[in-house]
Amino acid sequence: MRTLITLGIAAAALSAIVLVVRGQRSPRAAAMPSVTVRDIPGVLAALSATARDGTFAVFLFGADGQAPAEMDALNVQFSIEGGRVGIDWVLLAPLNLESQSRFVAFFEREGQKVGAREMNQVKYLRVEGGQPAELLQGFLSSEFKVAPEQKMDLIAEGFVWAG
Repeated sequence: MRTLITLGIAAAALSAIVLVVRGQRSPRAAAMPSVTVRDIPGVLAALSATARDGTFAVFLFGADGQAPAEMDALNVQFSIEGGRVGIDWVLLAPLNLESQSRFVAFFEREGQKVGAREMNQVKYLRVEGGQPAELLQGFLSSEFKVAPEQKMDLIAEGFVWAG
């Protein structure tokens, strides 16, 4: 099951990067919903209702109130792993690699343990516990200045986001 989760994480991140780099929109990308920071608790509730390992929600965003960049996007996700919801910072996209210390610093300041994990040669940081929706909202607004009205792309896997 952990293999499925990692493959899902890697596939979502790589799909988003490839689509952005190529500048093409597939039918799935065209249907990719937009969400805001205010939608995060609802996305988490929809994801959590499945209670299935391998379910995830990837948020693609830009820093300082910007939309995801044309050539790169930051991304963070909720996922269910081992029956537990967590916040994952996947270390594939260049901007995520450059910003991993911000992820660690924020969550440690919030009293959360950040675990470094690797699965199928994909490294990622994971936080479990606390109030995930509130933590993610705080992380996005304090570390990347994501504005309340800023649009983020959402990749939902294993659940339906009706937003």
